[in-house]
Amino acid sequence: MRLNHFSLGIRNLCNRMSSRYLTERPYRMQADEITRTQKWILCVALLTFAALLLPSAAQPEDESLSIRKVTVSDGVELHYVERGIGVPVVFIHGSLSDGGFWNDQVGAFAASGYRAIAYSRRYNPPNTNQARPGYSASVDADDLAALIGELHLDKVHLVGHSYGALAALFLAIKHPELVRTLVLAEAPAVSLLAHLSSDRSEVGKETFADIQQRMVKPMEAAFQKGDKEAGLRAFMAYVSDDPRAWDKMSEAARQATLNHAHEWDIMMTTGSLFPELDPEAVRKITAPALLLSGENSYSFLKLIDQELERLLPHGRRVILRGATHRMWFEQPEECRKTVLDFWHAQERGAHLTGGPQVGSAGPARIEEGAMEGSSTGHAAHAKDVGQLPLSADIRVSFIPVHLRFSAPNVGPVE
Repeated sequence: MRLNHFSLGIRNLCNRMSSRYLTERPYRMQADEITRTQKWILCVALLTFAALLLPSAAQPEDESLSIRKVTVSDGVELHYVERGIGVPVVFIHGSLSDGGFWNDQVGAFAASGYRAIAYSRRYNPPNTNQARPGYSASVDADDLAALIGELHLDKVHLVGHSYGALAALFLAIKHPELVRTLVLAEAPAVSLLAHLSSDRSEVGKETFADIQQRMVKPMEAAFQKGDKEAGLRAFMAYVSDDPRAWDKMSEAARQATLNHAHEWDIMMTTGSLFPELDPEAVRKITAPALLLSGENSYSFLKLIDQELERLLPHGRRVILRGATHRMWFEQPEECRKTVLDFWHAQERGAHLTGGPQVGSAGPARIEEGAMEGSSTGHAAHAKDVGQLPLSADIRVSFIPVHLRFSAPNVGPVE
């Protein structure tokens, strides 16, 4: 149903009638005046009828999100959903997930006056692209640039979570002309750990080596043998600091994780899980950036966010009190409010200053000037985590499946 077009047509008709009324001579016959009055009564009645039929501005046109697809390059197809009109916002999901991660946020941001788009990265459901060597977050950035071009979006707000935030960083470096703002929720820019400033240099290098030795190498060895479950077991053991973390997951959770691990089949054999991110390139990012950090998130991600805060010339960091890496599930309204406040400040021409803000909601203040780098918390080794595993971030697939954490609110592929 396209009631918006119906309403627009009525309004255009009324505008034309209004223009004609103002330009006609005042000495027309009385019968003509009566005719115009009748037309105006009809116009008002039609507008009233349209208003009753149209959904509220805060409500979507329907409850489902139709899945669409676009070919971006060399036959690579990306499935996506979208809702709303206005300045475009593109949401980028993390590892072991898909575009359905953002289902609830798409409608909410659309209701706030934005064109909200969430897509599945190259090797995540429901995409069925053929494996190609060299896959990494850098390739994701190229795919995203092509998607923005194919949809004629011009400059966009980017909202990335976890690995999706890393892809957003690469896009801002490689295609700065496409980025209005960056919202980065704990990007695993692991290579930055080897380049921390002098006061944190030692702990950064130790953490980087620990990640390579106890997470990346065991994962690569397992995936190269074709043992996907062993690779996931190694990952879960590291981020949870518990060698039995995989076994403690429910069968449904393990199956859902396996279903979303195809991208790692490719990354771990012919690509790169954590591609090199040049610190100097990050310094040159001109787009305003908001870093969302969970107060209780993984220590290695805190170190990375602190470094990104220091490097990004127009960035600010907000620490969400009580949140973990799963912040968009744990505090969806708080995350959304913080992001909207950030965008509204940019629209007003405000710049950001001060250190990271800590609170249960949005940023405490927005002032003129660029933010100077500062950090909070204590540096710690990556193994000091003690919270829910990253795989708990998996929520739904675009394609309905029997084993899922919650039912997707999406429709068929268009």
